[in-house]
Amino acid sequence: MITCENVSYRYPNGQGIHSVNLTIPDRCVYLLAGMNGSGKSTLLKVLAGGLKEYDGTITMNGEDVRQLRTKQKRLFTISLSPQQPEKQFSLPTVKDELRFTAKVTKKPVDTELESHILNLLQLRSYLDVSPFDLPPVKRKLLSLAIAAVIPAPFIALDEPTAGIDREHKPLVLQFIRFLFIHKGVIVVSHDIDTFLPLSTHIGIMSEGKITVSTDKRTFLNKYLEGHYGAELTRPFIIPRLANLLVNQPAGSVDELAAIINKNNENK
Repeated sequence: MITCENVSYRYPNGQGIHSVNLTIPDRCVYLLAGMNGSGKSTLLKVLAGGLKEYDGTITMNGEDVRQLRTKQKRLFTISLSPQQPEKQFSLPTVKDELRFTAKVTKKPVDTELESHILNLLQLRSYLDVSPFDLPPVKRKLLSLAIAAVIPAPFIALDEPTAGIDREHKPLVLQFIRFLFIHKGVIVVSHDIDTFLPLSTHIGIMSEGKITVSTDKRTFLNKYLEGHYGAELTRPFIIPRLANLLVNQPAGSVDELAAIINKNNENK
């Protein structure tokens, strides 16, 4: 379990995240939504250790992550697939990128996991190719694969379907289902109606703060009851689903879930 207590990070221009209080359970799919500039990507970078000079406390199962990340323990807490995959690449081949963590930590490669991820994301035929020579869609899939093979109890995916075409989108969803069996998954996405069926918990950010954080059933119940006003939901929440509900009103969470699933099956 990840717990944030009054976590803040401020960029020189004054933007960032402010007094974030958040709990992310183990073995969940936590969907983090919000408008552009709301602080979602910054929060992921703080959680993953990319931005270290933050205020407040982040713990994992009660232990401060600053202590867990010491060189002595060499423990990865959260692996991150960034929104722009090119920022992640630096090595000659796809294989080198996938095995970099094992090389640095001097631990054996988990060949079974690696093989499964390669098959799942259809990357096996690209092992000896430079990451920079991959088609854009494959670069994004490689970024997901690199994060997945890092031995961390949580993985964070920043806009995992950005740049993914219709043909490859089901691979990403299948990939997330696979991850959910093994670790906690944090997904940042504007594509709420795609990821809502997969999620177990929902968080919403606005102006650098968490305004909603709850399990999916509670979120949907409150959504149906009108607890989330138009100022919160209209800019980004479930755009295609909203159109469906005009013609197919849902009276319960189960009915709403059925509409979501039917909508995704027809995409």
